[in-house]
Amino acid sequence: MLRFGELQVWHTHHFTLYDDREGGPLVHVERLEGGSNFRDPEDVAAYAEAFKRLLEAAVVDRAAVELLERVSEEIRGA
Repeated sequence: MLRFGELQVWHTHHFTLYDDREGGPLVHVERLEGGSNFRDPEDVAAYAEAFKRLLEAAVVDRAAVELLERVSEEIRGA
């Protein structure tokens, strides 16, 4: 059976980091309640760290293809 790693970040909302906006870096967060923009350097840094941790946990390239193939095989065998 496949086991997936636990992500150590809150991942039930969507955020986008912008670093080239007029006025400096910006984080746009979408939640169930609506969207919010943050420009405070501490807020931006917190989301940049969350993105870094998600990127480190991501499965990419050939490893992603292999993972999807294993999941597909497991689903078909269920």
